[in-house]
Amino acid sequence: MSSIQIYFDQDRAFFVEEVTPFLEKNEAVNAMMLGLCFAMHQGSFADKKIELIRITKDGELNSVAIKESKSSLVLTFISEEEIVLLIQTLMEKSIPILKVLDPLKSCERFAEIWSKKMNVNARLSMKQKIYQLDKVNDLEFVDGAMALADERDRELLVQWFYEMVKEAIPYDDLTLEGAQDWVDKKISNNALFLWIQNDVPVSMAALTGATRCGVRISAVYTPPQFRRKGMATSLVGNLSQHVLNEVAEKCFLYTDQINLTSNGIYQKIGFNPVCESVLYVFEPNL
Repeated sequence: MSSIQIYFDQDRAFFVEEVTPFLEKNEAVNAMMLGLCFAMHQGSFADKKIELIRITKDGELNSVAIKESKSSLVLTFISEEEIVLLIQTLMEKSIPILKVLDPLKSCERFAEIWSKKMNVNARLSMKQKIYQLDKVNDLEFVDGAMALADERDRELLVQWFYEMVKEAIPYDDLTLEGAQDWVDKKISNNALFLWIQNDVPVSMAALTGATRCGVRISAVYTPPQFRRKGMATSLVGNLSQHVLNEVAEKCFLYTDQINLTSNGIYQKIGFNPVCESVLYVFEPNL
């Protein structure tokens, strides 16, 4: 009979060192968690309460979970036996979980069991695809050029990021102050990019969640008046090439499966689907 053990690590450096080689075996699927580990290694979240969870089977690391400060649980692939034991342990420790995300099958089963145990409703909030790019396809892009965002763009980008979140995730509690913080961090890290056409910014995208071999492209947004004109395709294509040339070996990207237009754009650029990812939100039963 197999022996499953669950560890809640307090030492963040130890946790990152222990789990990173395991996560890198499936880098695209675990890109979000690897990004969290890299951020912790760089000193981020020092003032945040985060649960760092390792699950071993017969002494070998078999799955990993991170509970972020907003009570969102990020999972790797995890067996049902491990899910049951993890939920039991979370309940014993009175650790709240408001959201669970990443691999489809793992999250579906966790949401099903957690909702029954806690007498809450599990709402499928988002169904995404995880993509990986190793080479940018030969494409003709629209007129314009990619530019690194700076303080002069701050006000516009705060507005765009706020509008993007409210459009894509209407239930999110993002405030304008939160949008300002996000933009400020991205600008200070040289991680926010624009497509400029005729001296006018028309689309944005960001880099986030660096891993050993890759980096994630996120926050791709084009205001309504500039859509369906190739702006996002041009920006993401050029940003992907920039990443491959100067930053990392691979690009990763999450996209909403419902948005067939964006999925088509990313595949046209050279992104290949790796797996499905979901986000479940737990709400009180009415």
